[in-house]
Amino acid sequence: MATPKIRFYTYRGPFSNIIPVNVFEIINADLCSYCGFCTAVCPTKAVNYIFEEPDHPVITEDACVYCSLCSMVCPHVAMKKEMFIEPPVPKEKYLARTKIEALGKVAQDGGVTSSLIIAALEEGLIDAAFLVARDEYWRPVPIIAKTKEDVIKAAGSKYVYSPVNHLLEALAYTHPELNKVLAVGLPCQIRAIQRAREVGLRKFVSKVAYTISIMCSENWQWSKMLEMMKSAGVKPEEVVKKNIKAKFYFYLKDGRTVEYSLKDAAKFLIPACRHCPEFLSYYSDVTVGALGLIGWNAVLIMNDKGEELWKATVERGYVEYQPLPEDRWTKIVKFDRRKKRNALKFIAAFYGLTEEVEAIKALRKKAKEAK
Repeated sequence: MATPKIRFYTYRGPFSNIIPVNVFEIINADLCSYCGFCTAVCPTKAVNYIFEEPDHPVITEDACVYCSLCSMVCPHVAMKKEMFIEPPVPKEKYLARTKIEALGKVAQDGGVTSSLIIAALEEGLIDAAFLVARDEYWRPVPIIAKTKEDVIKAAGSKYVYSPVNHLLEALAYTHPELNKVLAVGLPCQIRAIQRAREVGLRKFVSKVAYTISIMCSENWQWSKMLEMMKSAGVKPEEVVKKNIKAKFYFYLKDGRTVEYSLKDAAKFLIPACRHCPEFLSYYSDVTVGALGLIGWNAVLIMNDKGEELWKATVERGYVEYQPLPEDRWTKIVKFDRRKKRNALKFIAAFYGLTEEVEAIKALRKKAKEAK
């Protein structure tokens, strides 16, 4: 085993099934991608969501009662090694874009995620969706979306850590009227929901009827995004949209577009994204992304629940679609495999887990040869 860059006391790295007493070490080492679930389950608010502190959960050490609920739902604890080997295989693959006019004007790319949610609301498949809006400074604002207008308000990628899973507290304690919810998140956020299901925290997740994941290469803390914007010469209140298409693009209110290199953007990343293997979520019902597409989305239907969402959206005439071209799927798989390789490289160096990483590499090689 190589020497780790940081010595932990209760956190044994992403592969260990030993649950840390809490997530304090994960947060303090910048390994937290702020999915927000720990702030939902903590009974004493030793880890808490505070809007004015959007980078990570706020820690109050003296309040911790060592129940370990936060660690049980943390997506960076006990990662399954299978996630580092091969991407998940969807049931169906489409190229699609929204036909909802109001949504097309504000959508990130194809607007399919929002179209799926609007259809699910109108069909009565869900009572609400857990989404992320923003303020004028691009600070993330988790919202409970119950109407088409709410969904359109939250449209578009923020590219900052957004604690949407904090809203799961509402299912457990404060919103008894919600019986069927759709959760939208990045792979780490959906992974946290899956962890809660596996450890039996039913009151937080039993009413999550559907999940949609967004394809994810990386994301940034809000404060790091502000630093990036400053480096690019833009102010957050001037930005109306961000996008990544080989470069990072900032679209401004005055009509200008400012380009920023992804190499420079990577300098503002924290370790949390570097050990994550999921470009594609292993646990979502539907995965949506663009990956260079302009005005369209790649849509991956992962299971029967995903088929229900897709069918409702198609039958309402809310999307234009066609089969996903095979070269587009090949590109998606390439991105997923690259993220897995990079995660393993980081884990070996950061945690000193060289033996575990080499064993996974051997499994990756065997899986590739089997194909």
